[in-house]
Amino acid sequence: MARAGAFDGFGDIHRAQFFVEDKDGRTFLDKLVTYGTQTQSNAAQNQISMFDDIPEMAEMAYPTIPQCEPWSLIESARNEKDVAGFYISGHPLDTYKTIIEHYANVNLAQLNAGLAPFANKNLAFVGTVTSVRRGVSQKNNKDYAFMTLEDYNTSFDIGFFGEQVGKFAPFLNQSGAMLFVKARVEPRPFADRDGNRILELKIVDMFHLYDAYAKLCKSITLCFGIHSISVQLAKDLQKIITDSSKLSKNEQESTSSQPVPLVIRLLGAGDAFHSDFNNYQLSVYPDKFVKNLKLNIPYTLELN
Repeated sequence: MARAGAFDGFGDIHRAQFFVEDKDGRTFLDKLVTYGTQTQSNAAQNQISMFDDIPEMAEMAYPTIPQCEPWSLIESARNEKDVAGFYISGHPLDTYKTIIEHYANVNLAQLNAGLAPFANKNLAFVGTVTSVRRGVSQKNNKDYAFMTLEDYNTSFDIGFFGEQVGKFAPFLNQSGAMLFVKARVEPRPFADRDGNRILELKIVDMFHLYDAYAKLCKSITLCFGIHSISVQLAKDLQKIITDSSKLSKNEQESTSSQPVPLVIRLLGAGDAFHSDFNNYQLSVYPDKFVKNLKLNIPYTLELN
């Protein structure tokens, strides 16, 4: 249960530290269990260690908390599901909810229901890689692979054949990766025995969701009603925009996004008219702006 966060409330220690191994292969959690068991045993037998009066020795008996990097959001979520069967602290895709809402046009359940409604259409969807199976065809001796993607509700298998295996090879070894996939549904080149041309899903492009803002977002428009304007709103927006227009050193290393233009659009009553603020040239890092954007007024966000 420690893998799923059962001990998250115990002081300044994160989940990964419980599973750091020493040179003998013993984890910190193993040492804690041993220490606790021995302490209880001594108490039950009313035994007193000969070192109890020596603080230095008593302190050495308690396991030292190892230092390590915390698990990533994806790794934490995967461990939660492995242990509990579901995501306890939220679905990994929640981080990219805005990307999904603006750029994905189909989900995996719809694909599982059949490709006919999407014939000759371009599709965009997301998912987390849960497994990859690779092999060599006995018919033509060419490589093939099947990737299983999982989203909020279901999973879906994607086939890669021939040249596609090489083209998308970097993603065929990354279980747990969260991907944005562009695809097209087309009839197969050859008909089956009954003369029917079966529809197939052909992958056009795919990339990590953490690269989605850089690859997809060219501008952002923030819309809210003209009657929502206030001094406090102006202060809040100024802080959000200022914070979102620069990156710390750590943020620079963890994102590939670039600043994009930000348009602030004021809407009249009933959206009868709108007016854009064009007096200022604003630009923000889209992923950081979306994360920072918290306003106490109704608003909508458009990613273009």
